[in-house]
Amino acid sequence: MESRFTVIVVGGSIAGLSLAHWLHRANVKCIILEKRCKIAPEEGVAVTITPNGARILAQLGLFSSIERLTEPVRVSQALFPDGFECCYAVPRICQERLGYPIAFLKRQKLLDSLYTMFPDKHNIHTRKKVVLVEQEDDGVRVHMRDGAIYAGHLVVGADGVHSAIRDQILRMAETFHPGVKSVPRNTTINYACVFGISSPISKWPTGHQVVAFGQGKAIMTVSGPDRRLFWFIVLKLKTPRQHGKRPQFSRQDAEAECEKAAEVWVTKGVQFEEVWRNREIFSATLLEEALLPRWHWGRVVCIGDSVHKASLNLMTPNVGQGANCAIEDAACLASELHSALIRQGTKISDVQIHQLPAEFSAIPQRRMKFMYTLSKVVVRLHTRQNFIYGAMLLGLVTGGR
Repeated sequence: MESRFTVIVVGGSIAGLSLAHWLHRANVKCIILEKRCKIAPEEGVAVTITPNGARILAQLGLFSSIERLTEPVRVSQALFPDGFECCYAVPRICQERLGYPIAFLKRQKLLDSLYTMFPDKHNIHTRKKVVLVEQEDDGVRVHMRDGAIYAGHLVVGADGVHSAIRDQILRMAETFHPGVKSVPRNTTINYACVFGISSPISKWPTGHQVVAFGQGKAIMTVSGPDRRLFWFIVLKLKTPRQHGKRPQFSRQDAEAECEKAAEVWVTKGVQFEEVWRNREIFSATLLEEALLPRWHWGRVVCIGDSVHKASLNLMTPNVGQGANCAIEDAACLASELHSALIRQGTKISDVQIHQLPAEFSAIPQRRMKFMYTLSKVVVRLHTRQNFIYGAMLLGLVTGGR
């Protein structure tokens, strides 16, 4: 085992690369393992950067470069089925009070920027799929499918929605404490999301974000860089799905829902049919609502989407905090680790290393509970789930009806 404190980050995600930047600044050795063949593949759609995420990126000295790749939201608008519309000043107020905009960019562009600006690229390894994590008295070993083994003092799972590290945490927890609470298996899934990018439409105003509220669905469309449109359809499923069971939400289901929404007005003079016709890419996912009770075990901890997205969707597109909360997780974990290293030097005791993930997890979990509740409420407001959400509360919070 190398004497220098070493963190193994599994996943070259937004969370993983953000953490790597923080660890580099703290002079902590970091090894990044990514299962895909490249860090920033041409996949995924849009991410929102809000002031809480932008401020952390600015502290890393990264935001000015990333900001050039974004399109800030200048006007937010709400459309109702009867044609009533209203505008609200959230983007302007955020910019004025917090100093950073609400902005959109392609996920691939954000990942590419985080990768390009990372100094220690020789510590980033692709095509590395985790098959086993073993904890030892003085460290932890991560076994790869290709036979490679990486040793370190702490493992961080930043490997996204299908997290192998989350599965390893739950495996170890179950081994030592049978029956321990893990991922909620009886989660009922009531919502799905179809999302995509469309080529420019001349009638769409630059910097405009519009949410069209419907009965059982909401369509959010926003202009992104190069006038491309980022869009999300969040819909209430007629038949609720069960976590981990088939049928899931297929590409054909997504196409059918988009075709049903063709006549919805998404801004003045533009129906969704035109947005859909101009699509470049699209995808779909179920929105699962649950909280993962365990983020860590021993020397292993998860951050980002691995604990507050897949199998437990905290961040519906209506709230737009998925990437920002991942960036917050990275900063929080790095801060806890840096403080421990300052107190103890390069030698942190085994007891303290085991305490570190638990102490870190307690901080974002409190915030995630709030975000979880907010996300559940907002998705029901936007899809006008019933009379209380649709007619009363939605009209109250938008100033509309």
